[in-house]
Parts: sequence; C-alpha cells; structure tokens
Amino acid sequence: MSVELIYLNGPMESQKISLDPQKPELTLGRSHEVDIVIDNKNISRKHCKLKQDIDGVWIEDLKSKNGVWVNGTRITEPQLLKDSDEIDLGDLKLKFTDSNAAILKRLSVLPAFQEPVPAKPQPSEAPETPSVAPPPPPSPWLDYVYMGLMGLVVLGLLIGAVLWLRA
Repeated sequence: MSVELIYLNGPMESQKISLDPQKPELTLGRSHEVDIVIDNKNISRKHCKLKQDIDGVWIEDLKSKNGVWVNGTRITEPQLLKDSDEIDLGDLKLKFTDSNAAILKRLSVLPAFQEPVPAKPQPSEAPETPSVAPPPPPSPWLDYVYMGLMGLVVLGLLIGAVLWLRA
C-alpha cells in the first residue's frame, strides 16, 4: 500500500516519489531545505506542503509564485487529494496515486461494500383503508369549566340537603 507522486513531464517523467507514512508532513520546492527538492526554475523555494492524516493526503500552497493547481483549479487553502488527481506546480505536472483508494474503488462494486438501499414497501394483500385521524383532545379551559360546573352542582346538593334537614 503506497501513496505516490508520479512525474508526468520534465526530465524526471514517469519517476515516482513515494510518500513516507512515518513522516506526516513533507515540503516540496527548489530549496535544499525542503524534504523533496525539485530542480525547476518555475518552482518556488518552498512551493507546497503535503500533509498526511486520517482523512488522507492534503496539499497546501506555501504562498508560491506560480501557485498549486489540482485538476486545473488553483488552490487557495489545503485540499484533500484523491487518487489520480493531477497537480501542477509551475510547469511541472505530477499525478497523485493512492493504492488504498484504488483498492477501495475496486471493492465498491461488491454488494458488501455498497451503501444499503432502503427496501421498498411491499404492497399488502388487504386493500388500504384511509386512515382517520383521531379527534383532537379537548382544550384545557374546557376542563376548568367542567370542574366549575360540577362544583356548583355539588354545592347545590349540599345546600338542598341542609335546607331539607332543617325543615
């Protein structure tokens, strides 16, 4: 399993740069102070940085003069690289390859590695009856009115009982 940059043009065409998984950050440029030295006058001294993390490999322009282009689009912030992305640094073209992504791409056609498709509901044998919504619950203020009326009835019965007993 490897992550590589392949030269697509120039004197080193078709040569590969393997990215070391033990070194999470690599800088590319013309200077001898960088990790990967590219002898090209259109490359800045510190042109770009490659950073590996759990998500994959990111490329970041280090304020280079000619910029970093991924698949024909100039990047202005770190961008996650995908397998077969083409990177332009000045007039140099590189291809990013990730064998892990290539394996996952091949596995994605197998049913076990595909996203589950929700099952369509099976038509039932009994005809569907339209559902009837239950009546809405009574409003709470009606409860208070009901309790008030019941209190009046009980009060009336008590008064009636007292008057009957006195007579």
